[in-house]
Amino acid sequence: MTRYKERYLVDESGNRIGVFLDIADYQKILEELEELESIRAFDNAKAADDEVIGFEDDLSSEKGVDYQKLRDLLKAVNWREADLETARVMLKVAGRQKEGWLDEEHIENFPCTDLRTIDRLWVKYSNGKFGFSVQKRIWESVGGKTVEWDYEIAKKFGDRVGWYMNEKDDWKWYTGLTFSLNASSGHLPFAWIGVHGIWSGFSVIDIGLNGLDLCLVSDQGDEGLVWRGWIYLFSRIKTCKL
Repeated sequence: MTRYKERYLVDESGNRIGVFLDIADYQKILEELEELESIRAFDNAKAADDEVIGFEDDLSSEKGVDYQKLRDLLKAVNWREADLETARVMLKVAGRQKEGWLDEEHIENFPCTDLRTIDRLWVKYSNGKFGFSVQKRIWESVGGKTVEWDYEIAKKFGDRVGWYMNEKDDWKWYTGLTFSLNASSGHLPFAWIGVHGIWSGFSVIDIGLNGLDLCLVSDQGDEGLVWRGWIYLFSRIKTCKL
């Protein structure tokens, strides 16, 4: 077990009432807690006789894409980097790395094998909490369709998955998302939408490497453009029977 250099805050009687930790130690604690959450969720799923995806990962790809890095990031509960890696491999699968974004055609024709591999990895390592198929079920549960969009339905969906703030009537930015199992079901993946064509070439790589941010709703207020990307994906998930 990791040992930390803690320093205590004491009251006038000498009783310990608080603790100081270095930032690095605090981050290590958060990482260890996330790993424990994953183990606990897996054990709970087994105890409840829920379906648990086996330990052997199917990393199949119709396009020869290597999913080992995505698998390893998810296994290490590095949710943020796994989210960014998901966007990167989706560009690679679609052959759109040069363009840096996905259009309707490439989303609607995304290979089922690769979509299934990505989804199953997310579902497995989050113990059913994250994944495209999880998001699709939530979308449908709030009345969402895979052929049309409705902004009120979009807000209901956003509220359920933790992207929309009802109290502020506003959407979260990428840096405001929760990259842990404390997040709402369906909270991740998210970053792939940053490679959807509406961003006019704004690449998910910019988010990861240049510290830029991404909001679900465009500054121009044309929310429908953003949500069409999700509807295209949910439609593809339905076709692929995920």
